[in-house]
Amino acid sequence: MITEERVLDFIRSFGVDRGSEALHMIEKEAIRDDVPIIRKESGELLRILLQIKKPEKILEVGAAIGFSSVFMGENTDNNTHIAFTFSFFIILPLLKNIVVNFGNN
Repeated sequence: MITEERVLDFIRSFGVDRGSEALHMIEKEAIRDDVPIIRKESGELLRILLQIKKPEKILEVGAAIGFSSVFMGENTDNNTHIAFTFSFFIILPLLKNIVVNFGNN
């Protein structure tokens, strides 16, 4: 978690954007169901790092509902392969539905 206010102000200056309508829908469901997702400022920092590094492969360990995976997929090239492990077995059907409906990788 980023706690230094100057760092947060710097990251916020880039204009925190949550992405597509699919991400907004997942975010609303996460808030409704009290499922943790990446914080806005951390997401913006991640977006910047993805644009700089342009990774070919990403492994996300501990996905809850797939928000970060979809977020990274929207902020990388179409040829980037994203693999993930999930941490909430109860959410598995929802996660599969999200990947099927919104995954492009």
